[in-house]
Amino acid sequence: MDGDKDKIRIFQGKEIRTVWNEEEQKWLYSVVDVIGILTESENPRKYWKVLRGRLIAEGNETVTNCYPLKMLSPDKKMRLTDVIDTEHLLKLVQRVPSKKTESFRIWLTENGRESGDETMVRGPKRIAAGIISTLPSTDKNAAEYEAHRTAGVAENKLPVIDPDIKNNIEHDFKEMLSLIERSRENSIRAVNRELISLYWEIGRCVSERIAAKIWGRSVVKEFSQFVQSQFYGIRGFSAQNIWRMKQYYESYFRNDKLSTLSRELNWSINTKIMCGKTDEEREFYMDLALKHNYSFRELERQMDTCLYERLTILGEKDLPPAAKKATMAGLIDLYVLESLRLPEHHKEKDLRKAIVANLRDFILEFGKDFSFLGEEYRIQVGNTDFHIDLLFYVRQESWIEDCRKTTTFVRCNPNGTCVAG
Repeated sequence: MDGDKDKIRIFQGKEIRTVWNEEEQKWLYSVVDVIGILTESENPRKYWKVLRGRLIAEGNETVTNCYPLKMLSPDKKMRLTDVIDTEHLLKLVQRVPSKKTESFRIWLTENGRESGDETMVRGPKRIAAGIISTLPSTDKNAAEYEAHRTAGVAENKLPVIDPDIKNNIEHDFKEMLSLIERSRENSIRAVNRELISLYWEIGRCVSERIAAKIWGRSVVKEFSQFVQSQFYGIRGFSAQNIWRMKQYYESYFRNDKLSTLSRELNWSINTKIMCGKTDEEREFYMDLALKHNYSFRELERQMDTCLYERLTILGEKDLPPAAKKATMAGLIDLYVLESLRLPEHHKEKDLRKAIVANLRDFILEFGKDFSFLGEEYRIQVGNTDFHIDLLFYVRQESWIEDCRKTTTFVRCNPNGTCVAG
């Protein structure tokens, strides 16, 4: 033992005598000093004597690693006192009831690493496992987490998480995130339904009073001003919008199905669909908007290009619930291509170029389940190159099956001949 290796360590302002074991490359700590700090006992030596006898009676191996060694005592004389290394001291303090135990364990592991204690450098996880093994069985589960956390501190990192556990945690997080998103969507829908119901009731009141000649146009304007004076900054209650509420009620009050469907759509889309000439046309566009989650502009475009009338002309009038096969009908429809501004007599090449130039509108004619992949798309069959004028990807399988029933496919052979099949 090298006397120059004696050192006083300070924990929470209290001294702990230590000595360096050169042979085993580890620090030895005075057990009595540690017991005095943790218990704040007036006679830590007697406390240790009683605890030591109890541990020996239990057959605890930790106490067998304590042995007497001469250290400098407070009276400046070298006296025998029990010492213990860092590893077994971590186990020993678990048997000392104290609020300081956890902070002492952290302090001990940090000091052990900083001072080059070989025990702490090589085996922090082994120490943590040893701490648990010394506890009574009823305390092991409660201490397991803390012991592993101490091991993580000693290695200056958190314990490694099993990849499977990590994946399960991420899966749980995503599942709960989907619950949050679903709840938000449901909340938005609920608010929208409540708003549409409010507009319905206001429209009913206005309609009944005007029909009874109780209200006139000026009263509606006064009502609008009154609402805005009562609720500062409120929107949606202009005189013009109140007249739309009246129109909304009068459009659907005789049709329970449409009045129910309309509550699933936002107000802007409802005001556009109200422009339909018949209940059948309104139902068609309601189903279309709900199925494809159309925005106002997308629905406006379909209505402005008379999608319902075009399907009716093609004999598809009985297709509704409106949008059930509207997308398939779009494949065989006479497209609205006046925006291409082509002359009355034009070549196919000019038509193709004009279509590509207006590709966005062209794809919208098909519906929402097409993706444009390329123009003059090159493919190689054997040693021969072919070019596809326009290549699209179709998402819905039902369309492909319907296409097979109504379309003749042409197979091109490498020799240049084409065969229908």
